[in-house]
Amino acid sequence: VGYRVAIDGNVVLISATKGVGGVARLFVFELTGNGWEQTAMLHVDDGYLDDGNVPRVALEGNTAVFGRGYDGNGKVFVYQNSVSSWSNSNVQELTASDGAIGDYFGADVAISGDIVLIGANQRGMSIPTPGGFKRGKAYSFAKNSLGTWEEEHILYHPWGGWDHLQFGSAVALDGSVAMIGHNTNWAQVSVFDRNFGEWKFQQTIEAPSNSWDHWSFGKSIDINGDMALVGGESGEVTLFERSRFGSWNIVQVIQSIGWHYSSRLGRNVALGSDVFLVGTDNGQSQEGSVQVFDTYSPDYIGPETVEFAYNGTYYPNYPMLDRIVLITGFYVGYGHAADFAVFEKDCLTSIADIPFNTSMSDFRNSISETGMAFELIFDVDTLESSVIYNSESWEIEVCVVVNLKESPDVNVQQVVSIFHAGSQTPPGPENIIFSGSWTNGNGISLNYYVGRIREKYGLLLRKDCETSITDTIIIGYNYTYPINSTYDYNTFRYELDPTTIRGSSVFNATTSTIEVCHEVRLTNNSDVFDRQVITIVVPQEGTVAGLFGDPHIMTFDGLQFDCQAAGEFTTLTSLDDPSFKIQERFTSIQSSDASTCAQASVSTGVAFVDEGKPVIQISTPRSDKTSLNTVNECPIDLYVDGTAYRLGATFDNPTITVAFDEATNKIKIEHTDTFVSLDVAVHKSDSFGCYIMVQVALPGSFRSGETLLGLLGTPNGNKDDDWVAPDGTIVDPPTSDLERLFSTAYDYCRQNWCAHNSVDSLFTYGAGESFGDIYQCDIDFSVEIETAFKAVIAEPSSNQALSEACNGNVACLVDGLCGDMTDAQVALVNEQVIVAAKEEVKTAIFLPGEVEVEDVKSVTPETTTTTSTTTTTTTTTSTTTTTTKPSTTTTTTTASPVSSVLDGYFGKSVYGLGLTTEYHIKMTVSGTTCKKDDTRDDFTGYQIDTFETALAVGFCDLKTFPEGSCSIQVEELTCKNTRRALKHNLHMRTLAADTNNNDLVL
Repeated sequence: VGYRVAIDGNVVLISATKGVGGVARLFVFELTGNGWEQTAMLHVDDGYLDDGNVPRVALEGNTAVFGRGYDGNGKVFVYQNSVSSWSNSNVQELTASDGAIGDYFGADVAISGDIVLIGANQRGMSIPTPGGFKRGKAYSFAKNSLGTWEEEHILYHPWGGWDHLQFGSAVALDGSVAMIGHNTNWAQVSVFDRNFGEWKFQQTIEAPSNSWDHWSFGKSIDINGDMALVGGESGEVTLFERSRFGSWNIVQVIQSIGWHYSSRLGRNVALGSDVFLVGTDNGQSQEGSVQVFDTYSPDYIGPETVEFAYNGTYYPNYPMLDRIVLITGFYVGYGHAADFAVFEKDCLTSIADIPFNTSMSDFRNSISETGMAFELIFDVDTLESSVIYNSESWEIEVCVVVNLKESPDVNVQQVVSIFHAGSQTPPGPENIIFSGSWTNGNGISLNYYVGRIREKYGLLLRKDCETSITDTIIIGYNYTYPINSTYDYNTFRYELDPTTIRGSSVFNATTSTIEVCHEVRLTNNSDVFDRQVITIVVPQEGTVAGLFGDPHIMTFDGLQFDCQAAGEFTTLTSLDDPSFKIQERFTSIQSSDASTCAQASVSTGVAFVDEGKPVIQISTPRSDKTSLNTVNECPIDLYVDGTAYRLGATFDNPTITVAFDEATNKIKIEHTDTFVSLDVAVHKSDSFGCYIMVQVALPGSFRSGETLLGLLGTPNGNKDDDWVAPDGTIVDPPTSDLERLFSTAYDYCRQNWCAHNSVDSLFTYGAGESFGDIYQCDIDFSVEIETAFKAVIAEPSSNQALSEACNGNVACLVDGLCGDMTDAQVALVNEQVIVAAKEEVKTAIFLPGEVEVEDVKSVTPETTTTTSTTTTTTTTTSTTTTTTKPSTTTTTTTASPVSSVLDGYFGKSVYGLGLTTEYHIKMTVSGTTCKKDDTRDDFTGYQIDTFETALAVGFCDLKTFPEGSCSIQVEELTCKNTRRALKHNLHMRTLAADTNNNDLVL
C-alpha cells in the first residue's frame, strides 16, 4: 500500500499492489471532522492478475485516474465522484486507438481540467514497428460535452526518438503545458503546449551541465503554474521556472547528501506553491523517506545575471516642468547585490557636477530574479550648466551602468538621451498641426503639435465655427509639454455635463450627436489657426444589472431573484452573436448552519469576453493555490486569455483595461471601445469566505438590434421577459417571493444558464481547481432554507435581531440565515449600491460612441494644410502614447487594406515620456502563420496576444518630427508552431504629409 499517492484538496488516493485475488486497488481517504477516513475502495477485476508492478494515480477535483501500464497492453481507468460518492460503477476505461500488447499504456498518468495525459513508454515492445522499438508515446484524452473521455492526440518525441527511448515513462500536466520524460540515459524532458486543441512541441529541457544525473533525469516530473520539478533516481532534483518569454530555465538544483543508489531518492516528486517534496522508490527492501524543500528557500541564490528591462521618463510635478525623472529598470539574479552608477555618455567619465538625485526600489520578480528600478531625478534649474546637457541637440546624455557587487564584470550599460528644451532653445515654427482626439469619462481631448513655446489658445464653437457656445461645455485644462526642439505637444480637454448635455445647443436630438467646432490660434499671430469639426455619437441612456451575496440577482429591468446553485452560469450573452458572453462562478459555501443552507453559494469569479478581445477573468480561488494578488485579505486571480497577471498590469490590446481601487477594494474591467464595464467588489465574510459582487453597465446603444439574455435579463425595460431560455423562449417570471427566492428560481438558473461541461466555460483553472469541483447543477433543490425563511416571516420574534435589521428585505434575511448579522447588513448595502448605480447611469454619457473629426481649415503663414483624419490620428496620436493617455482606441478609423499598417508607435518604455532614441513600432503584418500566443518578442519581453502581430525596433530622429522620417529594421521573429523566422525591412516615410494611410511599406 502506498507505492503511489495523489492529493487534491481534502481527498487522497493511495494505490496498492498484490491485492486480494490479485486485483490492484485504489483507496480513497477524505478529511472529515474526525480526521482522515477511508471513504471508498476502487478496483477493476478485468481478468489480469496484479504482478506487483506499481499502478499510477492522478487526482483533480472529482476525477481520479488509475493507470495499470503493466497489464497486457496496459489499461487506464477514470473514476468520477458523483453526488459526493466514489463508486466502482462510475468508471470509464480508456484505451489507445493503436494499442498493442506490451505498450505499457498507463505507465504514468496526469490530469488537468478536462484533459488526461497517459504515457505508453514501451510502445512497439513486442513487435518492432515503423515507429521504432520501445520508443514510446503519450496520449491525451479530452472530456466531451457528454462527459465521456475521448482520445484527442498522440504525442511523439519531437525528433522521432530512437529505440529503447521509452518516451512517456513520466508525464506531467498543468493547464496547457505538458512535460514528458523517458527512461533512458539521455537526461531530457520534452515540453509541449496545447493551443486550439492541438499539442505542439515547445522545447527540450535538460539536466544541469554540472549534474551527476545524466542517466535518470526525467523519470519523475511535476508542474505547478510557472514552476516545474524534475527528478530521477540519483538523489538530484532540478527546479525550473518559465520565463517571461515562455522558455523553461533552471533556477535551483538540489543534490542530496548521503544518497545511495538503492534509495532511488528523487524517483517521486511533488511541487506545491511554496514547498516541494522529494521521495524514494526502493521496493520493499529498505525504509523510505520524503524530504521537504522550501521553493522560496532563503538560502537560494539565483544566477549571476544582469538584464536590461526598460527606460522611461516622466515629469513628477506635471504640468510644471521643473523636474524630469529617468527610470531605468533591470533584472538581477535573485540574492545578488547590484551597484548602480551614472557616467557621462562614454560610460567611463564620472560626472563632476551632478544635477540629479537618485533612488532605487526592488521587488522579487520571480524565483530566479529581482526587478530593480533606478531613478534619476533631474533638477531643471541646474541642468543646463551641467556637462551632461548637450545644448546643441538639447538633450540630457548619460550612461547608466549596473554591475553585480561580487562580480563586477557581470554588468550592463545603457546610454540614454532625453530631450529637454533649455532656456536658450529657439522658438519653433509658427505652425499648428492637429494630431487627433480621444474621449474618456464625460469629456473629449483634442491634441495638437504647436511650434515650440508658441503661445496659443483654444475655443469650442458651434458647428459653423463662428457662433460661441454658452452652455454645457467647460474647459477642463490645457496641457503643454515639449517633445523635441521643434514642437510642443498640446492637449485641450473639455468636460461635458451629463445632466444637461442632451438639452444643450450643441446636441442634435435627431442624430443623437454632439456637434462642435474646435479652433486653436496662435496668440501673437491670429492668422495661424486650425479648425476641426467634431461629431460625437451619444449613446442612449445606459443600464446596470448586478449580483451580490448568496447569489441575489437584480436584472437590467429591475427583476430580483436568487440563484442558490453552484456552477458556472451565463449571466449575459447575445442570442444573435454568442461571441459576447459574461459568466459567473457560483461556489458552495461552508455555511454556519449547514443543515439549513446546504446549497447556499456565493459568486467567486466572473469571466468576460467579446468578439476579437481576450477573455478577462477575476476570481478568488477556494483551493490553496497561490494567487498573484490580494484584495481585502482575499487571494485574487486576474487571467487574460489564461495568463495570470498582477492587478495594475497593462495589456497589448488597447481596448481592454483592468483598474484596481485600493480604497474601495473594487476592480473595474472595461472595454474602452464599447464602454461595457464590470465593477467587481471583493468581500470577505466569516461565514461565506471570500466572494465578489459584480455590477454590469451597458451603454443604451450596445448591440442595438440584438437580443441580449442571461441571468441578468433582457435590457428592454420590460421585467416580464427577463426569464428566458437560451433559445430566446420566454419563461414565466416569478409571481411571489417564494418563487423568486427558492426552488422555482433555482430550477430556472440551473436548467437554462448553467454550463454543464468545461467546454462551455470561459474560466481558467489554476492549480488545485477544476470544473468538476464547482459543478453541482445536477443536484435537486433542498428545501431547508425555504423552510427556515418561512418560519422567520411567519414569526419574526423567532429571530428578532435579524428581522429588525432586515425590515422585510428578503436578500438580507436569506444572507442572515445562511451567514450572520454582518452578512445580512452587507446584503442590504450591496442592494442599495446597485439601485443607486441604476439611477446614476441613466444620466451618464458613455464616450466614445463614435468620434468623427473633419478638418475645416488649418492656416499657417506659409501654406494651407489639409490633414487626413485617419492618417493623422493613426500616426500622430500614437506618438503620445508614452506621454499621455492612449488615444488609438477612441477614434473610429478604418485602415486601408495594405500589406502592413502602422498600428501605433510608442516610446522605449510604456512608462517613458519624451525619449528621442529607440522606439518600438507596433504594426499589423498580414500573411504570418503564427497562432495566438505563439509569437514571442524575444528582444523586449513583451508577449503579443493578438493575431498576426509583430514588434519592430527602430531608431528615429524625433527632433525633426513630424517632418522627419525613420527607417526600421524588424528583428528576427520566431513563430513557435512553424519554427520559422521572419525578417522584413520597413521604411516609414514622412508621416504628417502622407494622407493615404499607406505610410508604411513592407
